[in-house]
Formats: sequence, structure tokens, C-alpha cells
Amino acid sequence: MATFNIFFDPLHQPTALQRLDILQAAQVWSGVIQDNLVFDIQVGAHALGGAHNAMCIPGIVQDAGRTLTRAQAKLLGVAIVDIAVPAFDMVILIDNATHWVTGFAPVPHVGPAQFSLMTTVMHEICHGLGMLALCGVDNAAQTGTYSDTALIAGLPQGVAPASFFPAGLVAGYQWLTPFSALFAYQGVLAILTKGVAADDYAAFLSAPGPVVIPGVNYTVLTGAPFVPFTTCDHIDGDDPNTHAPYLMSNSTVGLFMAAPETAATDILRAMGWNC
Repeated sequence: MATFNIFFDPLHQPTALQRLDILQAAQVWSGVIQDNLVFDIQVGAHALGGAHNAMCIPGIVQDAGRTLTRAQAKLLGVAIVDIAVPAFDMVILIDNATHWVTGFAPVPHVGPAQFSLMTTVMHEICHGLGMLALCGVDNAAQTGTYSDTALIAGLPQGVAPASFFPAGLVAGYQWLTPFSALFAYQGVLAILTKGVAADDYAAFLSAPGPVVIPGVNYTVLTGAPFVPFTTCDHIDGDDPNTHAPYLMSNSTVGLFMAAPETAATDILRAMGWNC
């Protein structure tokens, strides 16, 4: 069973009730991930300016032709060189202006325009575990690349340790990540080649539907306009059985989950996690 240790940013402390939800989200993932690994996560409340209610910034490890989150590097036994102390595996930011719904037992009521903090933190931890395509789109050059350049753009200053990003990362490595390696172009886009920048551009900016994860059969959210942290990193549509949004939909608005559902665990399992 995995251990998820939570450290609250002393300069950006969530409230007492928020801390309970954050700790519960980590505890839930500890029961889901069966790999015997330890992950350290810093969580802080920041002014995100309305662009995001929350954000996960995973540490990035470049290994040969793979761009990994630090959690994935631990899973795969890839060495991590730490410069910063403490060396967190991911940093999660929650928006301090969002009116978070807190509580998890009994099940809280989350209105159609509200956000459950526990559910949202579970969503962000899943990104840190590797459900992150790290895709970037250049509309001027009309190219799309699997890189982590988009991860850096627009981040609040000083929120991530220096060791999170390898030297030269801003230029983008353009490698497939374990999540994007699951993608397949289908239908009319089957003529495109994944990993070719011009073809990826066409796929990323197509209507949702042609980029899928074979074997688990979930559609990745694509389509114009491409938005880092919102498209190519999430599942499109609703669960056909429950008609509820997936945990890894592009928004957790109106959603409460006590634990990750099959969609999230299917995808993590396809990436190599034991869950």
C-alpha cells in the first residue's frame, strides 16, 4: 500500500476544515494504490485568479525518451536527483477564493456550481500520479508536441522547488509521456502519426472523439481552443453507467466522489500502477 504524506505550505495554509478534506483525499489514494511507495505532497492555498480552482505541479524527471512525473519515476525505479529540500513529489495549489464544499462523512451536498475540495484534491493527486499528457500547442507554427513546456507557463512564482524541472525544460523535450503513450488516433484521424508535431496539432485541435485510450476505451478531451491543464489531460464525456462526470473530467464542478472510480484506476493500471 502506498503512503501519501501531506505537508501544508506554512505561508499559504488552508483552513482547518480544508486540511481535513486534503488529508482524507490522500488517505483514499493510499488505499487505492497498492505499490509500496512513499509520496510527499505539499498543499497550499493560493490566489489562482479564477483560471483554475486547483492545480497539480508534479516534479518532472527526464529519462531517455520518457518524460515522467516524480511519482512515475519512483514506480519505474528511475533515479531522482534532488536539489531542493524538502523534495516534494508534487505541489498542489488550491484557489483561496473558491467557496469550497468541505466534508466527506456524511456525504456533503455539492450544488451544480460548487466544488468539493476532497474530490478536487483526489483529481489533482491523480494528475501527479501520471495522468498528465504534458501537451503543448503552438498555434502560430501549427504544431503540437508532447512536452512539459505548458506545465511551466503561468505558474505562480515560487511555488515549486528548483528540482522539479530539469535544466532546459522551458524549451520542451517533446517526448511521449506514459499517459500520452496510451493515446491512439482513430476514425478520420487514423491517418495521422502520433509524435509528429504537425499531426499532433491536427489531433489536439480536432473535435472530441478521435483520441482514445485503447483497451480501457476512454476518450481524451481534445478540441480547439487547446488549453493547457484542461485539454489532453482529462477524459471527455460522462460515465455511461452512472451518467456522472468522471473524476478526471476537465472540471470537478458539482461532483462528489468518495473514491476514484473505475475510469481513473483503469487508466492508472494501464500506465503500470497496481490499483
